[in-house]
Amino acid sequence: MSLVLNEEGSASECEIVKLRARNNSLETKIIKLETDLQDREEKAKIFADTMAELRAAQASLAKLTEKKKSADDRGAEL
Repeated sequence: MSLVLNEEGSASECEIVKLRARNNSLETKIIKLETDLQDREEKAKIFADTMAELRAAQASLAKLTEKKKSADDRGAEL
């Protein structure tokens, strides 16, 4: 009877070792995914900031283009 218990105990220990290994693997995967998420969030913020700068530059360019056109039109009238 003790032989059977030892075998069951060994099976349980083996199962525990497998579960611990799986747990460690999943924890590692979680850490990687969290790091990837932080990287993507940072990239998204950089992208949003860059787009805001681009829109501001486009607005400035449009104003300058309009001023130049007005100046050219006044120059042509003279």
